[in-house]
Amino acid sequence: TDSFHYRQEDIHRWLPILRSMNLPWLILHTSARSSIPESFIRTLIDNNIQPIIHFQPPLATAPSTQEFSLLFKLYARYGIKHVILFDRPNLRQSWPTAEWVRANPVDRLLDLFIPRAEAAMEAGLTPILSPLEPGGDYWDTVFLRAALQGMIIRGHKPLAKNISIAAYGRDHPDDPGWGQGGPERWRDAQPYKTPANSQDQRGFHIASWYLAVAEEALGFRPPVILMQVNVSTFISQHKFLPAEVLACSFWILSADPQTPAYAHAWFSLNGRPQPGARFVQNWLNAETVNLAQ
Repeated sequence: TDSFHYRQEDIHRWLPILRSMNLPWLILHTSARSSIPESFIRTLIDNNIQPIIHFQPPLATAPSTQEFSLLFKLYARYGIKHVILFDRPNLRQSWPTAEWVRANPVDRLLDLFIPRAEAAMEAGLTPILSPLEPGGDYWDTVFLRAALQGMIIRGHKPLAKNISIAAYGRDHPDDPGWGQGGPERWRDAQPYKTPANSQDQRGFHIASWYLAVAEEALGFRPPVILMQVNVSTFISQHKFLPAEVLACSFWILSADPQTPAYAHAWFSLNGRPQPGARFVQNWLNAETVNLAQ
């Protein structure tokens, strides 16, 4: 959840673990104020692990497009292919109070996202639209529709046709299968209001809902990156994922013990397996046996 573990000692600690689990993707967080070392990124890529860079600067003080452009060119040269720009702009806490109250946060996000996403494309990268908080202070599916339509209205069709979408596929507290089938199945679900006999997008199956929104706004279904996925839910539910889901990012390799994320960590900071890691390893071993049979 931070950008402080990209040293040589970190890659030496984690690379054997990542390779043993055969994980093909790894999301790396950065504030965009400095670059992740080339040796760290190239070592991952050389071992068939494709990093995705998630830029998470504060929205109110995001670096300029020119600063982003320099980083994009650098990362493209290292072998990066995908970049996620910003995080949860549909939350009030992501913006200064005055900006949230005075301006439409969708328009403010597009002001930030569009020029930086186009700079990413110019560098040969695929820009990924900011992941939204499921539900959120500004309902996420409404925000997503307005953002995608806003790109078209502003005359940025090439960008709209080449972006991917990120989505937080966290578990719903009541049901790991919550929302399966998307809005085509749960027709009574409405923004800000989910009837007692219905379900909505706030769960692992969020991709089906976002893809329906994207298809309505853009006329096609873009690739989706799922984030913060519970691996046990993935095991039971992944057969129902849409084909457009490019990758699922499990939550979480490791985290500072002082943060809430540590409760979900697969490993301690020194690489000692936690219960989550042992669960994953047992599943991977079973999958290997099944493939061999």
